[in-house]
Amino acid sequence: IKDQNTRLNNQVEKVLQLAKVERDNFKLKLEQLDLREVLQETAGSAHLKVSELGGHLNCSIPTGNLPILADRLHLTNILYNLLDNAIKYCREEPVIDIEAIDRGRDILLRIADQGIGIPAEHQPKVFKKFYRIPTGNVHDVKGFGLGLYYIKSVCTAQGWKIQLRSEPGCGTTIDILIPKYQPRSERWISRLFRRAAFS
Repeated sequence: IKDQNTRLNNQVEKVLQLAKVERDNFKLKLEQLDLREVLQETAGSAHLKVSELGGHLNCSIPTGNLPILADRLHLTNILYNLLDNAIKYCREEPVIDIEAIDRGRDILLRIADQGIGIPAEHQPKVFKKFYRIPTGNVHDVKGFGLGLYYIKSVCTAQGWKIQLRSEPGCGTTIDILIPKYQPRSERWISRLFRRAAFS
């Protein structure tokens, strides 16, 4: 009963998150954040749950700051939704990899699992509202098909690119490309150096 109540509360929370996003028409509260700090905090919370299931949560995050401009609440919700999916759709013990790659002008955030995967015919539809992938008797997780729709909506609103790759029986990888935040003075200096290089 406790597990059922927890699942119900999680589903209600997702509906409320989505309703707020749609009602506010994406009035994001943008602030400068260190993605590394947010990832460490989120991974720390998820690690306990993964460990209880006998799984492993691996993090590969650069030691330096990863400055981005983002809405903290929605960013945290995205991470928890992705990690929750990776845990729910595992076959046995969840094995999850969180990776942040500093590519200079942007950051590639990658969350990968070794779960049941998604058949190719369903992959183009997974970000649609209320779409749920048939999973047979693999697990008893119930939902409304809102998690990935919410994630895609928030990424689009913040100008981030999101991509899904999956193979049945091998797992799913979600990539989110996030621009690095540069204060105006740093952007001006960067442009100045680029002009000097071509003069």
